[in-house]
Amino acid sequence: MMQILPANAQDYMTRNITVGNIGQVTIGQLLKKITARSDFNFAYNNKAITADSVVLISGYRGTLYDFLAGLFGPDYEFKEVPGYVILRHAPNKLILTAELDSDDPGELIVKGHVSDALFKTNIPQVSIVEKDLLIAQLTDQQGNFSFKISNPNISLLLTASKENYRDTSIYLLQDVPVVGLKLKKRRYKYDPDESKKRAKLEQGFSRFFITSRQKIQALNLGGLFAYSPYQVSLTPGLSSHGIYNSQVINHLSINLIGGYTAGIQGVELGGVFNIDRNNVSFFQAAGVFNIVGGNMKGIQMAGIYNQVLNNTSGVQIAGIYNQTNNLSSGMQLSMIGNVADTSRGLQLTGLINYSKVAGSQLSGVINIAKNVHGFQFGPVNIADSSDYPIGLINFVKNGPKSLALSYDDANFIHLDFRSGGRILYGLLGAGLNTAGGTYKYALELGLGAHMISDHRFSVDGELVTRLTTDLGKNSYQTYSLKFLPAYHLSHHFSLFAAPAFGFTSGSDNPKINRFGWVIHQETENNSFNIYSVDLAFGLLYRW
Repeated sequence: MMQILPANAQDYMTRNITVGNIGQVTIGQLLKKITARSDFNFAYNNKAITADSVVLISGYRGTLYDFLAGLFGPDYEFKEVPGYVILRHAPNKLILTAELDSDDPGELIVKGHVSDALFKTNIPQVSIVEKDLLIAQLTDQQGNFSFKISNPNISLLLTASKENYRDTSIYLLQDVPVVGLKLKKRRYKYDPDESKKRAKLEQGFSRFFITSRQKIQALNLGGLFAYSPYQVSLTPGLSSHGIYNSQVINHLSINLIGGYTAGIQGVELGGVFNIDRNNVSFFQAAGVFNIVGGNMKGIQMAGIYNQVLNNTSGVQIAGIYNQTNNLSSGMQLSMIGNVADTSRGLQLTGLINYSKVAGSQLSGVINIAKNVHGFQFGPVNIADSSDYPIGLINFVKNGPKSLALSYDDANFIHLDFRSGGRILYGLLGAGLNTAGGTYKYALELGLGAHMISDHRFSVDGELVTRLTTDLGKNSYQTYSLKFLPAYHLSHHFSLFAAPAFGFTSGSDNPKINRFGWVIHQETENNSFNIYSVDLAFGLLYRW
């Protein structure tokens, strides 16, 4: 039996719980049982707490804090944040001291020191944070810190945070409080997956623009983020929020050169670049590149490069290249390339699209995917499975490919390569006039569809354009609608006939090949149009 009695919002640790005699259970299963009917979840690092470890539970009635303290022991710390109880391995303790000083009536100086509670040694690179003022500092090599605030008539709550240490907080109260002065409390959110996102962000291209102090700050403070109306920065290290900027989600972010923030719920503009640890919505634009460690929802624009490490829902527009882990909806638009591990939207580019699982792809040169659920449109399409490739050459792993040798009533012998998917395919062919004459050569491009497919009989339909030329200045064009009924001699070989309805146009040259059954012919101003029914037949090899 597992029961949690309700309490005030976010007073998770003081809630009374009742745990029955459930015997042996893994820590992961136990924590899920505790939160099954509650309004919070547990967040923890699997390296610090092994979810598969087995514990023996013989029954308990009391507060959640006492239960967790008895389960994990004194080396663990339990923190409440909105929607979560964070379980941290924190065997060490800090001593935080601070004092107030002022040389100016309109300014307050905060000075302090941090040391190890057991060994009394100075602790460098400890994050000192005043969350409501969005102020953050790192201690120096001697464990000292100092900063200034412009409003001396407030009380401060300083919190010292460092990995493997328990958070330590102290209040600094003014000697003469000002009646009626209130400091607006900040709104916060917690991201339990922050460490994974931060690891990806700091291993990629963005690591060259994130300072070591910002990395240490993010490691100390973890996934607790504050909200702010705006921030302005020159570079990631020179921001209106200081080095605390990577813990703040802004509604408006202006980065003159570049910025490194927690996330955006509104608009972010960067002269050169924008880097965000968490989610971004609804508009982001930069002169060179954008990098988002979480999800992107809305419109993302960059002169060179966009990257979203998780999910994109909306539009990515880049002068060169877009990349996202998952394009759940919307479009990627670029001049050179688009990359997505999975895509349910449209990839549109001038050169190359790549996706493991693709929605639809449209490119000027090549599309590459494993599984395609929509269509591929481009000169070359490559996929493991794609029912609707529209291109000249389609390398579809599970799609049919064929090579056909045929002869038509214009005395042309043809060699045609057909490749594609289960439904659509492309055609690329060449022909030679065996009767001689001026127009000896032909090039065919086309799009076909498998209309009927049976063990012994099949019918395909094709739209084909053929250029007939002497390889000089003289040529004419034929557009045809073809039907290819075929009888399968074996699994690989088929005999086929190809009746076609054709429209031919070109200059009025008496040496042109007149072929097929001419339905209608017209000549005007040294040009001609011919409507005809034509026929070809041949042998096809399929694999």
